[in-house]
Amino acid sequence: MAFFMLFSTGIFAKEIELGVTELTLKSHYGKYSKKLLTDVFKELGHNLKVSVLPHDKLEKNVLEKKLDGELIRMSKYGDDRPYLVKADVPQFFYNVAVYGKKDEKISDWSELKGKKIGFRKGLKIIEIELLKHFKKGDIFHLSKFNQANILIGLGRIDYFVEVEKVFDDYLKFESPINLKNVKKIGILKKDTAHLYLRKELSHLIPSINKELKKRVK
Repeated sequence: MAFFMLFSTGIFAKEIELGVTELTLKSHYGKYSKKLLTDVFKELGHNLKVSVLPHDKLEKNVLEKKLDGELIRMSKYGDDRPYLVKADVPQFFYNVAVYGKKDEKISDWSELKGKKIGFRKGLKIIEIELLKHFKKGDIFHLSKFNQANILIGLGRIDYFVEVEKVFDDYLKFESPINLKNVKKIGILKKDTAHLYLRKELSHLIPSINKELKKRVK
């Protein structure tokens, strides 16, 4: 009984440290996931710590066991990363959108062929999808969102592909410049977002899935 009381107040609780990029955490999705998983881990007797890292260091730190996992990744992220396990219950559903300068409607990757496409550096699921349809020389890594506006305006790239809600939040709340060059012109993909943990913590996944089912509508 004494042990249970101490555990429930967090004294013996294990700290779970998850990584995420700054842009993702600042988005609506990032804030939602942090709150959701904080509640899930608290219910399971663990404290959640969220660390912000650049995308390349994030993946490296998980691989080197400096982090316990990643706060949000897309559904196929773990397919070629055998050191990770996925919580099968998604945190949310989302769209991959395309943005451009022209007044047009695009609904399929094939409609972008022959064009120069920008995407956020480190967004692997979009990079993988782009490489299925385009040559490496036609896709460009952007490190900051405002580069999309600048490069589209200069004609260096034709389109920018990003997670819809993440970039929409940027356009609405955080852009420091006039974004007249960038407007949403279509949805290319629908997917789900998941928590990933290192394989050593796979015993937590069934309980996490159970708690997510209670909270995610």
